Amino acid sequence: TKAATWEQLMQHSPHAAEEGSVPEGRWAHSAVTAHEPGQVVIFGGSAPGRCFNDVYSFSLKTRQWLVHETTGDRPLPRSGHAVCRQGNHMFVFGGNTCRE
Repeated sequence: TKAATWEQLMQHSPHAAEEGSVPEGRWAHSAVTAHEPGQVVIFGGSAPGRCFNDVYSFSLKTRQWLVHETTGDRPLPRSGHAVCRQGNHMFVFGGNTCRE
């Protein structure tokens, strides 16, 4: 077996949260590696009283978040779903939508 080491990834920009480029804290979101090497993409998830349907990517090289504007019919806000990536496309399956 090969040993693994955990590392907490810190955002380099101290003002990133003020600029709105860091996703809100959440759980039950999904994450996949992006088509572009060194990128991780997250979608959705939930926090107390709400769900999300936003898309962010995180660069492992620069340690910066980027919010993505999407086109087409965006899935309803959800958590507990699954995603997979094929090429430059991310597919979202199932999950729970939040009710207000």
